[in-house]
Amino acid sequence: MKISIITPSLMRDSLIQCCKSVDSQQYEDWQHVIALDCAPEDINDSLLVQVQHPKRFIFCCGKKYGHYGNHARWMAWEKAQGAYEIFVDDDNELFHVNALADIARSLESANLPDFAIFPIHRHGRIFFNDPPGMCMTDSMNLVVKRHIGRWPDIESREADGYFVEALKYKYKYVAFPDVECIGLMEKSSNGI
Repeated sequence: MKISIITPSLMRDSLIQCCKSVDSQQYEDWQHVIALDCAPEDINDSLLVQVQHPKRFIFCCGKKYGHYGNHARWMAWEKAQGAYEIFVDDDNELFHVNALADIARSLESANLPDFAIFPIHRHGRIFFNDPPGMCMTDSMNLVVKRHIGRWPDIESREADGYFVEALKYKYKYVAFPDVECIGLMEKSSNGI
């Protein structure tokens, strides 16, 4: 089962650590789609050289949208080809080399649900809410089956909340409170 990792990026140096956490995965059936939320003239070529990988597809959104990475996530969703998508911003990381394997194994044990929620680490705390919902669920908490929809292209920091609210009323989800795989990098002050 291919898993697509979707990463909106502001071209921060933290993208290198994010990519290293993906590259180190023991689970091999992945694709990493990075949407650069910037204008072409703002691309940092020296940074991109450091994150090249045969399973990584990097593209520029064409201009800086901002909006907490929502437009970049939406554009990346359009290019992703995995059976499931996970959201790992450029200041997030997969915590250990078996993170994707643990996610895949969890999904398979639950008969491949439409979407799943997992705990995330942020500033030394674990964030997990079941049921998921507005202002309680971050994009990092979600693993979503490709066919069920797409990321909303809205200009709001609550886009993840709107997305999960729409999903939970229409699709089956499973919660995995004990499978810890993703988090905000400790040195990061805030997400996209």
